[in-house]
Amino acid sequence: MRTIKTILLPLLLIALLTGCWDQNLLVENKIINNISFDLEKENTIQSAVTALNLSAKGGGQFAIKPSVYTAQASNLADIVDRLSKQGTGKMDISKTSMIFLGESLAAEDIYPFLERIFRTPTSNLGAKVTVIKGKAIDALQAHKQQQLDIYSDSILRLINESERRDGLPRETVSTLLTHMTEPGDDFILPYSALEEDKLIHIHGGALFHHRIMTGKISLRQIKVLSYLLPHRYAINYSVQMTELDPNKIKQFVNVKLDSIRRNMNLRVVDKTAQASIQVSIKAEILQYPFFSPPTEQRIHDIEEAMEDQLVNEMKEVIAVVQKANNDCLNIAERLAAFYPDFWKSVNWDELYPKIEIEPTVTVKIMSNGIMK
Repeated sequence: MRTIKTILLPLLLIALLTGCWDQNLLVENKIINNISFDLEKENTIQSAVTALNLSAKGGGQFAIKPSVYTAQASNLADIVDRLSKQGTGKMDISKTSMIFLGESLAAEDIYPFLERIFRTPTSNLGAKVTVIKGKAIDALQAHKQQQLDIYSDSILRLINESERRDGLPRETVSTLLTHMTEPGDDFILPYSALEEDKLIHIHGGALFHHRIMTGKISLRQIKVLSYLLPHRYAINYSVQMTELDPNKIKQFVNVKLDSIRRNMNLRVVDKTAQASIQVSIKAEILQYPFFSPPTEQRIHDIEEAMEDQLVNEMKEVIAVVQKANNDCLNIAERLAAFYPDFWKSVNWDELYPKIEIEPTVTVKIMSNGIMK
């Protein structure tokens, strides 16, 4: 009797097990790692994806075949349907790392083109989004001559490095959704281009207002702007001092920023707003073009030169973002909080490009680096 119970109990438990009813096998999917969107004539959308098609080889091994699929339609639902019919397996965007937006499409409200990605539960919310000069599909077509997985990873690392080195704002699909659902919250995306070497290069930033691209800034201006924004800033900065030497190569001093503090003051005067931004920087010399170390007077001269240069460059980049109506400094949010009556009485889109924003910079060189 005991022997029968010993046999029947495991069989009964096995019968009650549900099994892998929700399994999602890789070999049954098209793994999408890049997506592009372009706006064509008559307001049709052209989309392309790079997919990794997996097939079982046996023994736990897989064969990977990269492919590029394209489709054109008047709405995203039809595009997804047409892309799904190309190749075998269903589309899987859980591994998508890059989304490319053509420049003409970015000049429209980009939310409808990303809404399907926001809505899909399996989307990779950490995917990066970049605006491509010209057509975004050209960036994906370049994959035909390269290994798609390596290409995709190199673009991602390029953007990550620009975020670390140049102070490019760190934006992902997740942060974009936050910006787009917050009224008046503007943002900056990487602005890239496909060069003659068939590789993507970061040229600067694309400025967005009301989810529409309204301007561009260079990488140098991104670096300067990062010192005004309340997020990660560019680490290194080059100061040009023509009085150092007639040789232009010896006119540059490179400093490493150790810390930065920002403070913004707002005032409402004569039915307009005025903003002053105080930036305090502590830095150390990273590169000095002469054999002998700088004297205290020379260090003081470097501090003054850096302050003057930064103020001039900050004024230039502030003029660019104001012209693009991109309130990346979040002045509107502060005005609404501290001057609610004034905020309700103005048309911010008309007022913002005209307000006075005055930056001031204080620099303190704390160290000469390892060279004494």
